[in-house]
Amino acid sequence: MQLRLAVPAPDPSRAHLAETRPKHLKVWLERLPLASLQESSQALLLSLAALNRQPLAEDARLKLLACYRDTLHSLVDTIKLQIAGMPLPLAEKPRQLAMLARELLVELAHGYKLVLLSNGNRLLSFRNKPNQTEYTQRVLAAQLRLLILCYESYAAIPDGLWAEMHQLYHHACNLNSQNEVVLDTPPASVSQLYRLGLLLASADPYRLSPGEVNKVLDLVKAYGELAQIQLPTPQVQLDGLFFLQLESDLPPVALTRHPGTSDPQSDRFLNTRELAKRVNQLLIRLRAGEAPSQLGLSAYASETAYQGLLQRLLRSWGTSPSRTFSRQGGSRDEVELCSGIRAIHACLNASNTVEHEEDDAAEITISSTRAGAQAEQNVTASCWKVVNDSAGGIALQRQNSPPVQQQVGEVVGLRTPSQNLTNLGIVRWIRNAPAARIEMGIQMLPPNPQAVMVHNRLGKIRTPQPAILLPANTSLKLPRQLLVPHGIYVADVPIELGVHDIQRVLPTRILEHSHAFDLFEFETVPD
Repeated sequence: MQLRLAVPAPDPSRAHLAETRPKHLKVWLERLPLASLQESSQALLLSLAALNRQPLAEDARLKLLACYRDTLHSLVDTIKLQIAGMPLPLAEKPRQLAMLARELLVELAHGYKLVLLSNGNRLLSFRNKPNQTEYTQRVLAAQLRLLILCYESYAAIPDGLWAEMHQLYHHACNLNSQNEVVLDTPPASVSQLYRLGLLLASADPYRLSPGEVNKVLDLVKAYGELAQIQLPTPQVQLDGLFFLQLESDLPPVALTRHPGTSDPQSDRFLNTRELAKRVNQLLIRLRAGEAPSQLGLSAYASETAYQGLLQRLLRSWGTSPSRTFSRQGGSRDEVELCSGIRAIHACLNASNTVEHEEDDAAEITISSTRAGAQAEQNVTASCWKVVNDSAGGIALQRQNSPPVQQQVGEVVGLRTPSQNLTNLGIVRWIRNAPAARIEMGIQMLPPNPQAVMVHNRLGKIRTPQPAILLPANTSLKLPRQLLVPHGIYVADVPIELGVHDIQRVLPTRILEHSHAFDLFEFETVPD
């Protein structure tokens, strides 16, 4: 097949910026002021971009790219650490750093694409086939790093990236070299790199909390071989299958959402059923109390939030979620949003007096507190435009505004500018879109939240903390739920709940763990 890869046009006017002597380039790279990320990244980008726009022999270009690669990877990794967890949209300086990191990886991929295309233009023989595989692997490795960086920073995927990754995999398959190991450290083959990118994309990465992309990567590096790329065949069961259109610029799409036909020449299926079974086994064994080291997992797998991550991956790779409610698009409505249990608690206290629940004798009576307008003075609310909404969730957009502290897995309170806070939700996905725009999807929680205080003398947080009570809802057939800061919940340990009238409650069913909160059902226990 003829490769159609985007490469920069030659530009002789930049020749003076490109160092083409490997020894001199190494000395220059060693003298880069790495403590100044922006200065070093700009200098490296200028030099590498100039090199990619000059005609060079294949061997000479490879030697120079090898010099650039380690320094470039080190700079990009440092930038990732700098911007990790920063509020979105990014402020000007971190935004520039993120763009520099992406552009550096783009140029590294350009360099290896130039070598690959130059090699491919020659008459292919058995002797130079391994070179084709190595160059393909190098391009894919740079593009995978770019893909991971975009997902970690909730940025849009550059146009053409998926089209080229599909092409490169297809090209290696045509050479029957997709499984050839080119490097000593995995992912070492074209197939491994490509599968890793597919699995990360199919894990719904914009719904992952900060830091979870790397945890998914660790998991798929260990068990990704269980996922198979196969020819499209008629299927009775569609769950756990993703459609790959190798001639498109699209990531894998769940087969349940692809009603069209498939072409065995250009399409493939990604089968994640066996991977989902292994994730389920890991989840069961972690819940049974087995140590992560016994399962080949890192120490962070002992955290309760990791079990929540495995549950979500099980849904992504096993049973494809279906939409319960239809969406309504195109709205000019705006909502004000506050983030975090403490801020929501303050807003609820400053709103109307909470009505006592009297559904049955077992229902808790909570004494409300009313702090007045003063309680909201320290709460920062941001204004968002409603893009679309449904009974189960809402999509919001904010543009040309100061950064806001927003993360996937955070609990938020919503209200219209003219009304008190009436609804709570959980941020399920975020995209850091171009033009300083941030897009966000929120899953709604049961209505009529109430501000309460909780105290667990045996928890990680042993001082009274603000929490949110979600009363039972008979119409939605939902039991009462309690939303507490992460560190309060301990399985099978009673919690003191209330404001003035303190009662003891026992968590019965955990609904969700996140880095910010725990949500669970509960029952009253005698003193």
